[in-house]
Amino acid sequence: MTFTLAGRLSRLSHHWRTARDGGASVEFAIVANVFVLLMAGLCSIGVWFSVLHSLNHLAAEATRAAIAGLDSAERLARVEAYISARGDAYPFLRAADIDAAVTYPSPTTMRISVSYAVEDIPILHLLPSLGTTPAQLTAESTILVGSE
Repeated sequence: MTFTLAGRLSRLSHHWRTARDGGASVEFAIVANVFVLLMAGLCSIGVWFSVLHSLNHLAAEATRAAIAGLDSAERLARVEAYISARGDAYPFLRAADIDAAVTYPSPTTMRISVSYAVEDIPILHLLPSLGTTPAQLTAESTILVGSE
């Protein structure tokens, strides 16, 4: 029994056209890329919202701590003390990288602004082709300090 190259290629090509045993692998290879991209995007957005929520909560708590101060200098000192003492307890935040400012938009209102540079959180820059996140996130909290 002799085999020719043409006959062998003909049988092999027929086998490749009729075989169905690798279909699931091909489908998985196509779908897995989309799934991994979707999961990475969801993780990135989740971390971004977690950082933003942490900043909002930190600003509100720092405002509550600052209201006990008697003047603007003491209020700023209380805000900075609160942030340095509690800033590391929030997920994805480092107290040393948090900036705070106390402003008075009116004589009876005090506004605390807390900002954080997010370039040190690598998962936020996981998918740069989908859009860029801001370099700095800011949260504000306002409270009444006196009556008119």
